[in-house]
Amino acid sequence: VVLADREFTATWPNAQARYNKVTTRYLNEANAFNEESVFWPPKTSTNYAQFFAADNSVPLETELFEEAVTDYYHALAKAEQRCRASRYVVSYKLTCSPSVIDLEPNNIVQIQSDTLGISGELARVVSVKITATGDVELELDRFDASILAWNVADDEVVPAPLMHLTQISQ
Repeated sequence: VVLADREFTATWPNAQARYNKVTTRYLNEANAFNEESVFWPPKTSTNYAQFFAADNSVPLETELFEEAVTDYYHALAKAEQRCRASRYVVSYKLTCSPSVIDLEPNNIVQIQSDTLGISGELARVVSVKITATGDVELELDRFDASILAWNVADDEVVPAPLMHLTQISQ
């Protein structure tokens, strides 16, 4: 458990970082590495309808090129993961005691903040910095495995939990 015992801020995504449709462009190995694209969710899907309605019928779309993706299935999974994550993520910046110095990017941790009422919420470490005073500055993103592309059915809408209601029993 990472105890936020000093500075702690939380940032929610704005409309420019939240998507209801993501297009992934990639070089398709099965087609002589020609550039192709795929998008998620399909405009006829339950996910798209619910995302679009939640966004006040404003199309919030993006297109990204994925250098490491070379097949349709991974491109589709990447589009799904980016779309789901954009609707879920909360970024945290906090300063902790040196006891967390062994954390590395992509570690999953539980965070505790009495000030913000957060108890046991999961977060992914984005960056770790050591300050001149020996404290550790962490950047974290809220994490839930259900937003990963292959962990949930394509037509399942995974609602983002309210920030401070995530309880993890010990």
